Formats: sequence, structure tokens, C-alpha cells
Amino acid sequence: MTTYLMGQCDLEGADSWTVAAECTALGDPTMLADLRAGLKPAKILCMLYLHGPVVNTWDRAAIKAKLKETAMPDWLYPGAKSAVHGSSYGMGIPTMIGTVLKFSMADLPLELGTAKPIVLTTEQAKRLQEAFFSRYPGVKRWHAHEARSLLTQGFITTSVGHLRRFYGRKAVWKKGLKLADHETLKEALSSKPQFWTTHVCKRALLNLWLDPWNRLDDGTLKVEPLIAVHDSILFQFEASLLDAVKARLPIWFAVTSEIAGQQINIPFAAEFSGDWGMKEKL
Repeated sequence: MTTYLMGQCDLEGADSWTVAAECTALGDPTMLADLRAGLKPAKILCMLYLHGPVVNTWDRAAIKAKLKETAMPDWLYPGAKSAVHGSSYGMGIPTMIGTVLKFSMADLPLELGTAKPIVLTTEQAKRLQEAFFSRYPGVKRWHAHEARSLLTQGFITTSVGHLRRFYGRKAVWKKGLKLADHETLKEALSSKPQFWTTHVCKRALLNLWLDPWNRLDDGTLKVEPLIAVHDSILFQFEASLLDAVKARLPIWFAVTSEIAGQQINIPFAAEFSGDWGMKEKL
């Protein structure tokens, strides 16, 4: 009887790479430089929260060193991740707080008394968001740029020609000023990151499909894709091929995208298991 394994590949920090490229195009390369140095924006926000604005004067080697020696409270990194994602897409403080709580309760234990919900205060969330914008001022420039596109064109386009047109309310008037409708703008801000994340996954899936190594003599696949989600691919293969599959993954995910004029290779992480839930990882 042949033993099969399941593999799952997720893009790492995919949306942030697109936001970083857009910020670079508007004169702020900080986030892109952080990502290319192997620093997650959420980790840097933790340092800013704990040590203050002086972190923005440190070089990236110093930030990495400080991260290694810093013990962080349990709530801080989830809160920082929510601040990065939410602040990038126009999310309000209450929604950021609710998002952290929801994800902290995603895998509830059998005994609810042992659950550990993460509840951020309004002040904590505000401080994290302020830290985000202090580190990455280009994000607000990008917001303004997309708002202008929404008001003047009603659509946004990517460098590969993908166009998303918005048919809902695009403008509101406040104190005599014509502004982009907040809800529609949030959709617009998330559109390009969602597109590029999906684009890279589908390109990797195509590479898997077309790879001559991945074909048996009868034309069937050695590695069979099962599900392609927004930012991940789930697949199965014979257990004896594990090492070979690990060697092929970097080839399949070697996808270079030109995002806002920047050549971007979004990294991936892979995990393997004998069960669908990836509970017994190899």
C-alpha cells in the first residue's frame, strides 16, 4: 500500500510585499528594505511599542539583535500583526481589536475555562498604529494615491493589466470637500495585494503543472494539487518523494512580479504532514 503525504505552501507576508512596493514607488522604500532584510513589519512594531521612536534610528542589524534578546508579552505580536494589516487597508481601531480577539479564539479548547483570549485596549491599538505610520509614512501616501484614482477613474489597474472597476459609491462630501468613500477605498486598498498574492500562487501552480520532473511516463502527476486558496496551495504526493518535492518547491515558487515598478519575489513557507489538518508536521 502506497503512503501519501500532504504538503501546504503559504506565501509569507504576501500582502506586505505589495504594500511595500507601492510605498517605494511613492518615495518611501523603508518597508521594502525591511522585508528584504528579513524583518517583518509586525516585529519592528513590537520594538517601537516597547522602546519608542528611537528604534527608527537603529540600523536593521541592531533591530535584529534587539529582537533576539527581547521578551514580548503574549498580546503584542498578534496586536502588531493586526496593526500592520489593518492600518494598510484603512481599518479602524475597533475592528483591529476585534480581529485580534477573533483569531485568538479561533482554536477553542474543549474546556473554555482554559481559553486565552487576547483583548487589546484602545490605547494599545492606537499606539501600534501610530508606530506603524511613523515607520512607514509611504502607506498614507499610497492611501491618498489610490483615493485619487478612485475619484478620478473609478478603477485601479496593475502592471500586468488587471483592472478592477468599482461600481458602488466612490465619493462623499464632508465640509465642502469631495473625499473617497471610506468603505469603497478599503476595498480598493486591498485589491492589489489580493491580486498579486493570488497571481503568485497561480503562477507557482502553473510551474508545478508544467514541470517535466512532475510527470510520470503515463502523463499523470507525481505531485497532485488539491486546493489553491488565496495565498496557499495544498497538494499530495508519495511519501518517498518528500526530499525531491522539497527541492522542487523553490523552483515552482521562483515567481518574479513587477509590482509598482519593483521586481518582487514573495517568499513562501512549506509544511508537510500525513493528515489533512497538518497536525503531525514532518
